[in-house]
Amino acid sequence: MFDLICVEVIVTVGRINDGVLGEKIAADYLKLIGYEILERNYRARHLEIDLIARDNNCLVFIEVKTRKNLTYGRAIESLPYWKVLNIRKAALNYITEEEKSTAAFEFRLDFVAIDVDFLCDKMVLRHLKDVA
Repeated sequence: MFDLICVEVIVTVGRINDGVLGEKIAADYLKLIGYEILERNYRARHLEIDLIARDNNCLVFIEVKTRKNLTYGRAIESLPYWKVLNIRKAALNYITEEEKSTAAFEFRLDFVAIDVDFLCDKMVLRHLKDVA
């Protein structure tokens, strides 16, 4: 199984650019709690990892989902199993083919879910550690 840690952060969002909203906010949040961002939008063929970071001695592969309304549910509900499998494949590529110095690291997959409420000018960020 895995340990589930959920952190909720509520901040004022104002007007923002949809294209980079979630990943920018997630990266800023992760830096604030001590992560070192190593890569953004890492691509391995047709696969992508939103953020790759270091959390002490752990290499963390991070999926970020942002939702602006509830049409398709909350962001926390939007990490399907096939996406986890694709992130794992891309992470394996990062570790092996990119020849990164990862020998001393543990590995984990985190999920950052962001729900934006423009009517209330608020945002809820949930950070789940070690989801797969």
